[in-house]
Amino acid sequence: MKKLLCLLLLLALTALCACGAPAQTQEEAAPAAPAEESAAAQPEETASPAAETPVRAETELRFVYHDVEITVLDEAEPLLAALGEPLARYETESCSYEGMDELYDYDGVELSVNEIEGVRRISGIILLDDTVATPEGLRIGMRLQEALALMPTEPEQSGRIYRYTSGSVCLSFSVNETDELITLDYFPAE
Repeated sequence: MKKLLCLLLLLALTALCACGAPAQTQEEAAPAAPAEESAAAQPEETASPAAETPVRAETELRFVYHDVEITVLDEAEPLLAALGEPLARYETESCSYEGMDELYDYDGVELSVNEIEGVRRISGIILLDDTVATPEGLRIGMRLQEALALMPTEPEQSGRIYRYTSGSVCLSFSVNETDELITLDYFPAE
């Protein structure tokens, strides 16, 4: 079980990290507090078009955890407050964004948070084990054919990785050699 969990975490982090961003030291990364203050101080009229357009209208791919609906690119603060204290919180250098990835672990799920266009947003949702499932019913450990039958469309496939994209969100899963789901995560579509 520990090997499977380690493999899941490794694969999920690999999926989130496209590893193309230059490395930054802590001193080079912008401090979170001033960025939040400047974003909060901006009047609504000067907000970027992306901030004005609700992400939820762009995608059907959502995750629900303890009655809290989470969508990739949602503003992180209200969701983290609604979810309560995580089991663990840590940071790691980001491969996809400038600065650090903030990771929040809850029972069976990990949320990745990054500053995107001056706002701390959910940048990834990783299902860690079979105790949680997507609204469609996908969960770690299920058979590939069961997973495909639950989804409304055919996925894009690359080897053992399957991806569904809706608007600005991608839901991805990978399978092992016995066609069982071993990773399951949401991230921004390219």
